[in-house]
Amino acid sequence: MGSLHHHDGSHLPPDSRRGYDEEADTIGVGLNALDEAAALTQDGTGVRNGALRDFMRSDQGSLGDQVYEQELWKLRTKPPRTDATHQTWDLTHADPAEVMPEIPDSDMGHGQNRDYYDDHRGASPPPPGVPPKDGELAVTQSQWHPPVPAPWQKIHQRLLDWAMVWPMSEFDKALNSTTRGHQVDEIALSIWTTQTYKRYVRMKLTENPPAVVDKMFVPPIVADAISSAVFSGRHSEASAMLRDLWAPFGLEGNPRLIIVLSKNRRRENHWVVHRFDLTESTLSTYDTSIEKGVPDSRPLGWWFAIGAAFPGGPAPKSGHLYQNHVRMPRPLQYIIDNSVAAAAIWRNLLMSAKAERAIDLERLRDLVNMEVRNLRQRKEMGKLTAHIIPQTWEQITGPL
Repeated sequence: MGSLHHHDGSHLPPDSRRGYDEEADTIGVGLNALDEAAALTQDGTGVRNGALRDFMRSDQGSLGDQVYEQELWKLRTKPPRTDATHQTWDLTHADPAEVMPEIPDSDMGHGQNRDYYDDHRGASPPPPGVPPKDGELAVTQSQWHPPVPAPWQKIHQRLLDWAMVWPMSEFDKALNSTTRGHQVDEIALSIWTTQTYKRYVRMKLTENPPAVVDKMFVPPIVADAISSAVFSGRHSEASAMLRDLWAPFGLEGNPRLIIVLSKNRRRENHWVVHRFDLTESTLSTYDTSIEKGVPDSRPLGWWFAIGAAFPGGPAPKSGHLYQNHVRMPRPLQYIIDNSVAAAAIWRNLLMSAKAERAIDLERLRDLVNMEVRNLRQRKEMGKLTAHIIPQTWEQITGPL
């Protein structure tokens, strides 16, 4: 059994040595073919084969390294193809002049540099337009119109305008009157009636299709002023106050009903509701007080102010003025709840419900308290401007 002591293969088995010789012959033939292929340069002329063979037969590496170096030499000396289609992995020589543009030297003349940059830089952007004159700018600004507030937003703004005038002491007094054991005063009820009427108008106008708003409200603070003006014979002032509760809100036409919440002869514990029907020229007064009292006849004089504020509608003649009194006493009602009970009747008439429809008075008192508290907080924060929401797409985008 032979042993492997030398690397020349003298002690290898015969079969092993024959395989080694055949492999060496095959590699030798491959080297000769590579030598012949690498003997051409780019221009087709020959080079000295001896230098290439000496390089390949040097002792700088193993046989595999030599094959790798020879293949790399072949790729480097391969002539470039002008019809390359980027479908092969052939390496070609690139002309540096085609890859990078020529950079002018720093010692070139000023004119040459200017010509170079004029040829290679892009076109300059156009200059900005001439600003319009003052007159033209004013015309452009006048073409834009701010968003028009909706009727319910105008009603809300009216309440905020009142809040600007009322001192904080009035808010404290109104808030205290909404607690248990107190008669709710006219400031608190004016805040609640305005908010309720605002929601009524919004409900009507946001229906699909929009409904017609044909009911007008008069809060307690305005009702007492109108009654005083009518009693003093100032019908023009009374009619102006009535128009101010309808036309500025953007409501069209004339109201069909005017629903008023007010005191009866300025008595603190006696509140009533007046219902003016402009189509039938009738006046009905609803009273829930458990105590009998002399009815207030001042609302009869409202007809003259109503006829001047909303002309065109039927109005009763002076000799045919009639006031229908409707008493709705509640045996279990406390006297301090009279204003809240009258407010419940006012709401029923506004919502086209029966006047005697039962309403939880304690719950209604809490709602009035919440409205007064919210408005008082807005006054403290200085947020007494209604947020106007655009109603149409043109109001949102503005003029084109």
